[in-house]
Amino acid sequence: MENQPALPQTTALSPRPTTALSKSDSASLMSSLQLIAFLATSQTGDMGKALELSQYCADLTPATAMHTATASLSLLRREYPKDYLKAISLLVIRATELVNATNSLSTTQIADLAIRIGKTYYYLRLPEILLCFHRAADGAYGK
Repeated sequence: MENQPALPQTTALSPRPTTALSKSDSASLMSSLQLIAFLATSQTGDMGKALELSQYCADLTPATAMHTATASLSLLRREYPKDYLKAISLLVIRATELVNATNSLSTTQIADLAIRIGKTYYYLRLPEILLCFHRAADGAYGK
C-alpha cells in the first residue's frame, strides 16, 4: 500500500458523538474532525496553512484517499450533522477558488451543493472529495 499523506496538524474539534462508536469509527471521526478544523483554518488567509493543505491534496492518490483513516460522509452526518455540511461547504469554496471561477457562488448555491454532494456521495470520505476537486482544478476531467 502507498504511503498515506499525513493529515495537516491542527487542533481537532472536540468529539461528542451522539451514539456509541467502535474504536475504528471513533478514530476515523477524530481524523475527519482534524481535517475539518484544518480546512476551516486554511480559509483564513494564512499562506502557510493554505500551502500545507495544497501539499496534502497534491500528495493524495486514489488509493490513499480511499484508504485514509477518515470517516465516510454518512458517519460524519450521523455524528456531527452541522460540521459535516460545513466541511463539504469548505470543500466547495476551495474548489471554486482553485478553478478561479469568474462568477462566485452565492451562499445559497454553496449550501445547496453541499447538501447535494452529501446526499449523493454519502459513501465517500473528505479526502476523496478533495482529490476529485484537486484533479478537476488540474483539468483531469476536461475543461
